[in-house]
Amino acid sequence: MLDQEPEITDDLTDDLPEADGAETELAPEPEAEGEIEIAFADDPAPEEEPADKPEETPLIRQLRQQLQEEAKAKKALAQQLAEKELAAQLPPPVEKPKRPTIADCDYDDAKLDAALTKYEADLADWVEKKGEREAAAKEKADALIAAHTDWTQRLGNYNSQKAQLPVTDFPKAEEAAKAALSLQQQSIIVRNIEKSAEFIYALGKNEAKLKELSAIKDADRFTAAVVRLEGKVKIERKGPPPPESKLPPARGGIMSNVSLDRLKKEAEQTGNYDRYFAAKRSLKSAKK
Repeated sequence: MLDQEPEITDDLTDDLPEADGAETELAPEPEAEGEIEIAFADDPAPEEEPADKPEETPLIRQLRQQLQEEAKAKKALAQQLAEKELAAQLPPPVEKPKRPTIADCDYDDAKLDAALTKYEADLADWVEKKGEREAAAKEKADALIAAHTDWTQRLGNYNSQKAQLPVTDFPKAEEAAKAALSLQQQSIIVRNIEKSAEFIYALGKNEAKLKELSAIKDADRFTAAVVRLEGKVKIERKGPPPPESKLPPARGGIMSNVSLDRLKKEAEQTGNYDRYFAAKRSLKSAKK
Protein backbone atom coordinates (compact mmCIF):
# COMPACT_ATOMS: atom_id res chain seq x y z
CA MET A 1 0.00 0.00 0.00
CA LEU A 2 1.21 3.54 -0.77
CA ASP A 3 0.17 4.85 2.61
CA GLN A 4 2.10 2.22 4.58
CA GLU A 5 5.58 2.94 5.88
CA PRO A 6 8.26 0.65 4.42
CA GLU A 7 9.47 -2.02 6.80
CA ILE A 8 13.07 -1.56 7.89
CA THR A 9 15.24 -4.57 8.58
CA ASP A 10 18.84 -4.60 9.74
CA ASP A 11 19.87 -7.88 8.07
CA LEU A 12 21.34 -6.05 5.07
CA THR A 13 23.74 -4.02 7.16
CA ASP A 14 24.79 -6.14 10.13
CA ASP A 15 27.50 -7.96 8.18
CA LEU A 16 28.76 -4.99 6.19
CA PRO A 17 32.34 -3.95 6.78
CA GLU A 18 32.91 -0.71 8.61
CA ALA A 19 34.66 1.97 6.64
CA ASP A 20 38.11 3.06 7.62
CA GLY A 21 38.35 6.45 9.19
CA ALA A 22 35.81 8.87 10.56
CA GLU A 23 32.11 8.98 9.84
CA THR A 24 31.09 10.85 6.73
CA GLU A 25 28.89 13.83 7.59
CA LEU A 26 26.04 14.67 5.25
CA ALA A 27 25.44 18.34 4.50
CA PRO A 28 21.99 19.52 5.67
CA GLU A 29 19.55 20.26 2.90
CA PRO A 30 18.40 23.90 2.78
CA GLU A 31 14.68 24.53 3.16
CA ALA A 32 13.20 26.54 0.34
CA GLU A 33 10.52 29.14 0.90
CA GLY A 34 8.24 30.48 -1.76
CA GLU A 35 4.78 31.58 -2.75
CA ILE A 36 1.83 29.39 -1.78
CA GLU A 37 -0.68 27.89 -4.18
CA ILE A 38 -4.35 28.04 -3.14
CA ALA A 39 -6.90 26.03 -5.13
CA PHE A 40 -9.74 23.56 -4.77
CA ALA A 41 -8.88 19.92 -4.18
CA ASP A 42 -10.24 18.78 -7.54
CA ASP A 43 -8.50 21.50 -9.57
CA PRO A 44 -5.82 20.39 -12.06
CA ALA A 45 -2.31 21.02 -10.80
CA PRO A 46 -1.02 24.37 -12.13
CA GLU A 47 2.37 24.75 -13.74
CA GLU A 48 5.03 25.76 -11.30
CA GLU A 49 6.26 29.32 -11.68
CA PRO A 50 9.09 30.72 -9.61
CA ALA A 51 7.90 33.56 -7.40
CA ASP A 52 9.33 35.49 -4.51
CA LYS A 53 7.45 36.15 -1.30
CA PRO A 54 6.20 39.76 -1.24
CA GLU A 55 8.33 41.96 0.94
CA GLU A 56 7.11 44.68 3.29
CA THR A 57 7.45 47.85 1.24
CA PRO A 58 6.26 51.46 1.73
CA LEU A 59 3.52 50.78 -0.84
CA ILE A 60 2.24 47.74 1.09
CA ARG A 61 2.24 49.75 4.33
CA GLN A 62 0.35 52.54 2.59
CA LEU A 63 -2.22 50.10 1.22
CA ARG A 64 -2.68 48.53 4.64
CA GLN A 65 -3.24 51.96 6.19
CA GLN A 66 -5.70 52.80 3.42
CA LEU A 67 -7.63 49.60 4.15
CA GLN A 68 -7.82 50.51 7.82
CA GLU A 69 -9.15 53.99 7.02
CA GLU A 70 -11.71 52.56 4.61
CA ALA A 71 -12.83 50.10 7.29
CA LYS A 72 -13.39 52.98 9.74
CA ALA A 73 -15.39 54.92 7.16
CA LYS A 74 -17.50 51.86 6.37
CA LYS A 75 -18.11 51.34 10.09
CA ALA A 76 -19.41 54.90 10.51
CA LEU A 77 -21.62 54.58 7.44
CA ALA A 78 -22.97 51.24 8.62
CA GLN A 79 -23.85 52.81 11.97
CA GLN A 80 -25.85 55.54 10.24
CA LEU A 81 -27.65 53.01 8.06
CA ALA A 82 -28.42 50.89 11.13
CA GLU A 83 -30.02 53.87 12.88
CA LYS A 84 -32.16 54.61 9.81
CA GLU A 85 -33.13 50.95 9.50
CA LEU A 86 -34.08 50.85 13.17
CA ALA A 87 -36.27 53.94 12.85
CA ALA A 88 -38.01 52.43 9.81
CA GLN A 89 -38.77 49.15 11.61
CA LEU A 90 -40.34 50.73 14.70
CA PRO A 91 -43.98 51.82 14.86
CA PRO A 92 -44.49 55.59 14.81
CA PRO A 93 -44.50 57.23 18.26
CA VAL A 94 -47.91 57.98 19.79
CA GLU A 95 -48.49 61.54 20.90
CA LYS A 96 -48.90 61.93 24.63
CA PRO A 97 -52.52 62.83 25.53
CA LYS A 98 -53.16 66.37 26.74
CA ARG A 99 -54.75 66.90 30.14
CA PRO A 100 -58.14 68.63 29.73
CA THR A 101 -58.92 71.90 31.46
CA ILE A 102 -62.19 73.39 32.67
CA ALA A 103 -62.05 75.81 29.75
CA ASP A 104 -61.86 72.88 27.34
CA CYS A 105 -65.13 71.62 28.89
CA ASP A 106 -67.01 74.91 28.66
CA TYR A 107 -66.60 75.37 32.41
CA ASP A 108 -68.84 72.36 32.99
CA ASP A 109 -67.72 70.28 35.97
CA ALA A 110 -69.52 67.18 34.79
CA LYS A 111 -67.88 67.36 31.36
CA LEU A 112 -64.50 67.95 33.03
CA ASP A 113 -64.86 64.86 35.25
CA ALA A 114 -65.71 62.73 32.23
CA ALA A 115 -62.81 64.21 30.24
CA LEU A 116 -60.37 63.58 33.10
CA THR A 117 -61.52 59.96 33.38
CA LYS A 118 -60.90 59.44 29.69
CA TYR A 119 -57.56 61.28 29.94
CA GLU A 120 -56.31 58.98 32.70
CA ALA A 121 -57.23 55.91 30.62
CA ASP A 122 -55.57 57.36 27.53
CA LEU A 123 -52.48 58.27 29.55
CA ALA A 124 -52.17 54.73 30.96
CA ASP A 125 -52.50 53.31 27.43
CA TRP A 126 -49.88 55.76 26.16
CA VAL A 127 -47.42 54.81 28.92
CA GLU A 128 -47.90 51.12 28.12
CA LYS A 129 -47.38 51.60 24.37
CA LYS A 130 -44.39 53.85 25.02
CA GLY A 131 -42.77 51.13 27.13
CA GLU A 132 -43.46 48.50 24.47
CA ARG A 133 -41.97 50.71 21.77
CA GLU A 134 -38.85 51.39 23.84
CA ALA A 135 -38.41 47.67 24.57
CA ALA A 136 -38.83 46.81 20.88
CA ALA A 137 -36.41 49.57 19.95
CA LYS A 138 -33.80 48.23 22.39
CA GLU A 139 -34.21 44.66 21.13
CA LYS A 140 -33.88 45.67 17.49
CA ALA A 141 -30.99 48.02 18.27
CA ASP A 142 -29.12 45.28 20.10
CA ALA A 143 -29.65 42.90 17.17
CA LEU A 144 -28.50 45.49 14.65
CA ILE A 145 -25.45 46.41 16.72
CA ALA A 146 -24.51 42.72 17.12
CA ALA A 147 -24.90 42.11 13.39
CA HIS A 148 -22.94 45.26 12.58
CA THR A 149 -20.16 44.35 15.01
CA ASP A 150 -19.94 40.82 13.62
CA TRP A 151 -19.83 42.09 10.02
CA THR A 152 -17.17 44.70 10.81
CA GLN A 153 -15.02 42.06 12.50
CA ARG A 154 -15.37 39.56 9.68
CA LEU A 155 -14.69 42.17 7.02
CA GLY A 156 -11.61 43.27 8.97
CA ASN A 157 -10.45 39.65 9.17
CA TYR A 158 -10.88 39.30 5.41
CA ASN A 159 -8.83 42.43 4.70
CA SER A 160 -6.16 41.29 7.17
CA GLN A 161 -6.00 37.82 5.62
CA LYS A 162 -5.65 39.07 2.07
CA ALA A 163 -2.90 41.49 3.11
CA GLN A 164 -0.91 38.60 4.60
CA LEU A 165 -1.38 36.01 1.85
CA PRO A 166 1.99 35.40 0.12
CA VAL A 167 0.53 35.54 -3.39
CA THR A 168 1.21 38.18 -6.01
CA ASP A 169 -2.01 37.98 -8.05
CA PHE A 170 -4.64 38.36 -5.32
CA PRO A 171 -6.10 41.64 -6.68
CA LYS A 172 -6.73 40.01 -10.06
CA ALA A 173 -8.45 36.98 -8.51
CA GLU A 174 -10.48 39.20 -6.16
CA GLU A 175 -11.70 41.39 -9.01
CA ALA A 176 -12.79 38.30 -10.96
CA ALA A 177 -14.80 37.07 -7.96
CA LYS A 178 -16.35 40.48 -7.27
CA ALA A 179 -17.35 40.90 -10.92
CA ALA A 180 -19.20 37.57 -10.94
CA LEU A 181 -20.76 37.56 -7.46
CA SER A 182 -23.49 39.84 -6.18
CA LEU A 183 -22.98 41.92 -3.03
CA GLN A 184 -25.20 39.52 -1.12
CA GLN A 185 -23.16 36.53 -2.30
CA GLN A 186 -19.89 38.25 -1.36
CA SER A 187 -21.34 39.06 2.07
CA ILE A 188 -22.36 35.42 2.61
CA ILE A 189 -18.80 34.27 1.88
CA VAL A 190 -17.20 36.82 4.21
CA ARG A 191 -19.70 36.08 7.01
CA ASN A 192 -19.64 32.27 6.79
CA ILE A 193 -16.16 31.24 5.63
CA GLU A 194 -13.42 31.36 8.27
CA LYS A 195 -10.58 31.83 5.77
CA SER A 196 -12.60 33.95 3.38
CA ALA A 197 -9.60 35.54 1.62
CA GLU A 198 -8.19 32.14 0.64
CA PHE A 199 -11.65 31.08 -0.55
CA ILE A 200 -12.15 34.22 -2.67
CA TYR A 201 -8.67 33.79 -4.15
CA ALA A 202 -9.26 30.15 -5.08
CA LEU A 203 -12.70 30.99 -6.46
CA GLY A 204 -11.41 33.91 -8.52
CA LYS A 205 -8.84 31.65 -10.18
CA ASN A 206 -11.38 28.92 -10.98
CA GLU A 207 -13.71 30.21 -13.70
CA ALA A 208 -15.88 27.09 -13.76
CA LYS A 209 -16.64 27.04 -10.02
CA LEU A 210 -17.10 30.82 -9.95
CA LYS A 211 -19.70 30.60 -12.72
CA GLU A 212 -21.43 27.69 -10.98
CA LEU A 213 -21.68 29.52 -7.64
CA SER A 214 -22.72 32.88 -9.07
CA ALA A 215 -25.69 31.20 -10.78
CA ILE A 216 -27.19 30.23 -7.39
CA LYS A 217 -29.44 33.18 -6.52
CA ASP A 218 -31.23 31.70 -3.50
CA ALA A 219 -29.34 32.83 -0.38
CA ASP A 220 -29.86 29.58 1.58
CA ARG A 221 -28.80 27.35 -1.31
CA PHE A 222 -25.81 29.59 -2.04
CA THR A 223 -24.70 29.44 1.61
CA ALA A 224 -24.95 25.64 1.62
CA ALA A 225 -22.93 25.38 -1.60
CA VAL A 226 -20.24 27.72 -0.27
CA VAL A 227 -19.89 25.78 2.99
CA ARG A 228 -19.54 22.50 1.07
CA LEU A 229 -16.90 24.01 -1.20
CA GLU A 230 -14.96 25.43 1.73
CA GLY A 231 -13.71 21.97 2.68
CA LYS A 232 -12.14 21.51 -0.75
CA VAL A 233 -9.77 24.47 -0.52
CA LYS A 234 -6.19 23.22 -0.45
CA ILE A 235 -2.97 25.15 0.16
CA GLU A 236 0.40 24.05 -1.14
CA ARG A 237 3.69 25.87 -0.80
CA LYS A 238 5.36 26.42 -4.12
CA GLY A 239 9.11 26.18 -4.38
CA PRO A 240 12.01 24.70 -6.34
CA PRO A 241 11.91 20.91 -6.80
CA PRO A 242 13.78 18.98 -4.13
CA PRO A 243 17.39 18.32 -5.08
CA GLU A 244 18.40 14.81 -6.05
CA SER A 245 19.85 12.78 -3.25
CA LYS A 246 23.62 12.87 -3.45
CA LEU A 247 25.44 10.84 -0.84
CA PRO A 248 29.11 11.74 -0.53
CA PRO A 249 31.24 8.61 -0.32
CA ALA A 250 33.06 7.80 2.86
CA ARG A 251 36.77 7.12 2.95
CA GLY A 252 37.56 4.10 0.85
CA GLY A 253 34.30 4.59 -1.08
CA ILE A 254 32.15 2.92 1.60
CA MET A 255 29.51 4.54 3.80
CA SER A 256 30.03 3.75 7.49
CA ASN A 257 27.42 1.84 9.45
CA VAL A 258 27.23 4.76 11.87
CA SER A 259 26.13 7.07 9.05
CA LEU A 260 23.62 4.47 7.87
CA ASP A 261 22.14 4.20 11.37
CA ARG A 262 21.77 7.97 11.49
CA LEU A 263 20.01 7.99 8.10
CA LYS A 264 17.67 5.29 9.35
CA LYS A 265 16.70 7.37 12.40
CA GLU A 266 16.10 10.42 10.22
CA ALA A 267 13.93 8.36 7.85
CA GLU A 268 11.83 7.05 10.74
CA GLN A 269 11.22 10.63 11.88
CA THR A 270 10.45 12.16 8.47
CA GLY A 271 8.88 9.19 6.70
CA ASN A 272 11.24 9.69 3.71
CA TYR A 273 13.46 6.63 3.24
CA ASP A 274 15.08 7.60 -0.09
CA ARG A 275 18.48 8.50 1.32
CA TYR A 276 18.49 5.52 3.66
CA PHE A 277 17.80 3.00 0.88
CA ALA A 278 20.34 4.69 -1.41
CA ALA A 279 22.98 4.31 1.32
CA LYS A 280 22.10 0.65 1.77
CA ARG A 281 22.48 0.02 -1.93
CA SER A 282 25.84 1.77 -1.87
CA LEU A 283 26.99 -0.46 0.99
CA LYS A 284 25.87 -3.64 -0.78
CA SER A 285 27.68 -2.60 -3.96
CA ALA A 286 30.84 -1.84 -2.01
CA LYS A 287 30.66 -5.23 -0.30
CA LYS A 288 30.54 -7.02 -3.64
